[in-house]
Amino acid sequence: MHYVDITNETEYQAFLHERGRKIAATMAALRERGEVTGAAPLGHKIHTNPYGVKEYIPDPETWPLVRESILRYRIGEGVRPLLTEMTERGLRSRSGNVLSPSAFLYMVENGVYEGFI
Repeated sequence: MHYVDITNETEYQAFLHERGRKIAATMAALRERGEVTGAAPLGHKIHTNPYGVKEYIPDPETWPLVRESILRYRIGEGVRPLLTEMTERGLRSRSGNVLSPSAFLYMVENGVYEGFI
């Protein structure tokens, strides 16, 4: 591990700011290249393509439920009735829990799905 000798609060804040900027730039570059930068969104899984690059692909078990939820929400169906139906049909979080209304709303409004619909 690399240690930095920081003698005052101003230097420490500058160090944190610069470190955060470097991390953000690295993550943006990875996303720009289409590489995975975190856990797969609900309805997707991480796949390593033939070139060794990890990418998100639709999960054949959960993606149909996620896609249907998004499309039905966009035409005006309410969150709670949709969530109830999708829960009955087996939609769960990655950890197997029932989605909360706020998590479901985040999912149906999340722009990450735009390329898959």
